[in-house]
Amino acid sequence: MLRVMSLCLLAAVGSALRPQDSELLVGADALGWDPGSGEVRVRTAEGALVAFDVFLRPLERASGPLPADAVAVEGGWAAAPAWAGRTLSLDARAGVLRLGPASWEVPARLRWGPGWLCVEFRGAQPGGELRWSTAGRDGTTRFRCDRADGLWQRAWVEGLEPGQVLSLQWSPTVRVWPTGSAAVPQRDLTIPEVDPAGERPTEAWPSD
Repeated sequence: MLRVMSLCLLAAVGSALRPQDSELLVGADALGWDPGSGEVRVRTAEGALVAFDVFLRPLERASGPLPADAVAVEGGWAAAPAWAGRTLSLDARAGVLRLGPASWEVPARLRWGPGWLCVEFRGAQPGGELRWSTAGRDGTTRFRCDRADGLWQRAWVEGLEPGQVLSLQWSPTVRVWPTGSAAVPQRDLTIPEVDPAGERPTEAWPSD
């Protein structure tokens, strides 16, 4: 019922999507990117087109039809190529649309050292703050840009003890709609022992 009401409002006045429209993409059956307009277009379960700009911000209306090379949703999922080597992905079961990193971006990763952790990624969107807690201590550290390459951003946590649990809270910088679906989960990691003279172990940011 909520999706039907949202579609009626969209057709009647061409208003942009609002927070209460968050179920609109549930059951959507096709996804595509139009390189001419730059729009991302999704066909809903009711057959209507919903459009987003390059930052996944909803538009008042789609300026054209579903792209000819649009991808059909299969098994509740669809992935379509987009600009700059990015990938659009749609979880039609949850109604969540995501935009992956560009070819020049590097997804978030963890780099461990003796008594410290560095969370780093390469991207244009600011990283914000990383929250952490371990052994009765907690704090917040901001991501800082590298002086040589401003797209590299890093946040550091120091004073760590091997074998203890380190809890992190941070959302990797990904574009997602609805924005409320970008919850900030807690990641619990066991702090490894790192030889000061050895290599610095690196691993991907923990996924769901």
